[in-house]
Amino acid sequence: LTVLDWDKLSSNDHVGDASFDVAGLLENAPKADEKTGLYPDDEDGQRSMQSFELPLQTASSAPWESRHKPTITFRAKYQPYDALRQKFWRVYLKQYDTDDNGTISHLELTSMLDALGSTLSHETVDSFWTRFGKQPRTDTLTTNEAIQCLETELFHPASEKKRIDPEDSTMDTSAPVTPAITG
Repeated sequence: LTVLDWDKLSSNDHVGDASFDVAGLLENAPKADEKTGLYPDDEDGQRSMQSFELPLQTASSAPWESRHKPTITFRAKYQPYDALRQKFWRVYLKQYDTDDNGTISHLELTSMLDALGSTLSHETVDSFWTRFGKQPRTDTLTTNEAIQCLETELFHPASEKKRIDPEDSTMDTSAPVTPAITG
């Protein structure tokens, strides 16, 4: 870390440096479940921050250094990007859970994906259910099951992804197109 003293007179003056090992932050970061790859449901980013006080190595020898030991104090935490993305999925899926029962129907998931501009094929979306031995049109997915499928789909190589062909005139959408008003 570099500490600068900013002022309008002399601009940014180099005060000193401190070394910081991020291993401590990484050790206290939330961990994903090894089997599912999901972070805990209660991982909402509200974990408390850790406090750090590091000795500051000043840039030049100052007469007061022998009497004082300058330090820099700060607070920090590390949140893995995967945990943030899964939190996004949880919040977004909750918005589309129209019956507020904590599960996602085929229509609810398809509506959510349409709102995101998804080009996933119906076969791919149906596979979210068959992966768990469920019927797409009659069964529901738990939020965790839906997140697992969405996360898996994100990391498929592009060559393996099945997408809707925009040239296909028989393309079925999840909701009817809004009719144009003429008059």
